[in-house]
Amino acid sequence: MKIMFINSVVDYGSTGKIVRDLGNGLKEKGHDVLMVHGRKDVRDETDTFSIHDKNRTNYHVLMTRLFGNHGLHSKGPTLKLIKKIKEYKPDIIHLHNVHGYYLHVPMLFEFLSTLDTPIYWTLHDAWSFSGSSAYFDYHGCEVWDEGCVKCVSTKDYPKAILFANQKRNFKWKKESFTSLNNLTIVTPSDWLTNMVKTTFLNKYPAITINNGIDLETFNIKENPKELYRDKFVILGVASVWETRKGLPYFVELSEKLKEDEIILLIGLEQKLINQMPSSILGIERTKDLDEMVDLYNRADVFLNPTL
Repeated sequence: MKIMFINSVVDYGSTGKIVRDLGNGLKEKGHDVLMVHGRKDVRDETDTFSIHDKNRTNYHVLMTRLFGNHGLHSKGPTLKLIKKIKEYKPDIIHLHNVHGYYLHVPMLFEFLSTLDTPIYWTLHDAWSFSGSSAYFDYHGCEVWDEGCVKCVSTKDYPKAILFANQKRNFKWKKESFTSLNNLTIVTPSDWLTNMVKTTFLNKYPAITINNGIDLETFNIKENPKELYRDKFVILGVASVWETRKGLPYFVELSEKLKEDEIILLIGLEQKLINQMPSSILGIERTKDLDEMVDLYNRADVFLNPTL
């Protein structure tokens, strides 16, 4: 069977790793896999296809900031993707993040609506039924009608500064995303699945498949805490540290620690590392799995205060 994955990234960040793990798992079972991405580099180009166009991505970002046009540019990369779908002729198409400044989303869905190919769409956030923010639950909605028509804040990803055009965006999303006849929605949590069922996407079956952990890679190692043997280590991990991910709570917690306790935060930018109190040890983002496993093994407890 031939399976095509479509995501903003591969091998980068949480969704990029998820796509890679799914692709590798399917290849081990004898399937043919092609992972299409629109941003960032990849570890292995033999099973990936890039539609990245830096100039178009930058323009897409600018138009999003000015006019809330996220998902309404990058026609060239989208045509490149459509051509590849026609050439590859996948038996299954597995969508992930179609947002990310790399696709003209209505154009893609207009093409997908002409196919008989089964399509699975894993939602990692709520952008698909939001007039603006992918994380509108953080601030809330001004208007809710089959989804978040107007988000309270338009400053979250994808940020719109001048004209958000939320009602327009909600309208085209509803028209595009309800145009398929062969779509199954997948989410990683019951919370998001239940939310999907209250939106215009409720015409499609929606199932929960929790994100997995590779237990052959992530497991307890012997003598894991050489560097912090005298400390009780509290671990936090994020791809981007911000208020929504709970960074202020770690700072607040750091003020309450004992002398033999320390917070280890992975994924901090150097600027933030320099601003952290002495009881917080910051480490920049790592792509090295062995290093990540080692860091997890050094921790006594993992804390995830995301909002």
